[in-house]
Amino acid sequence: MENDDSQDNQAAAALAAHAPAQPITTDINTTARQPTTTSRTKDLDKTKRRALEALVALMPQLNNLEPEQRFRICIEAIRFTDDQNLVDAALDAGLAIEDAETQANALLEIVAEINYLEQQDQ
Repeated sequence: MENDDSQDNQAAAALAAHAPAQPITTDINTTARQPTTTSRTKDLDKTKRRALEALVALMPQLNNLEPEQRFRICIEAIRFTDDQNLVDAALDAGLAIEDAETQANALLEIVAEINYLEQQDQ
C-alpha cells in the first residue's frame, strides 16, 4: 500500500511539474465588457480606447517588439474593442512566442476571445 501512495505522489509531482503556467489576466477584460454608468468611467473608457487605437496603429513601426509584447497589445485591443480584424495579428504574435507554456497560454487566450466574439455575433 505504501508503494501505491509513493507512486501516486510521484505521478502528482510529475503532473504538477508539467502543468501550464497560469494565464496573465488584465483589468481590461473585466472593465471593457461591462456597462459603465458614471461619466468619469465613460471618460476613462474613451481615453483607453484612444490609447489602444494609437498603440495598434504604431505596431507596424515597432519592429523590435518581442512577440509576447505584440500579442499583449493585440489581445488587449481585441478585448476592449471586439475588433475581429486583430485576431490574425494576435495569432501570428502568439505563434512567434518561443516559450512553449507562454505560447500555449497565448493560444488559449485567442481561442477564448474567438469564442466570446462568436457569442456576440449570435
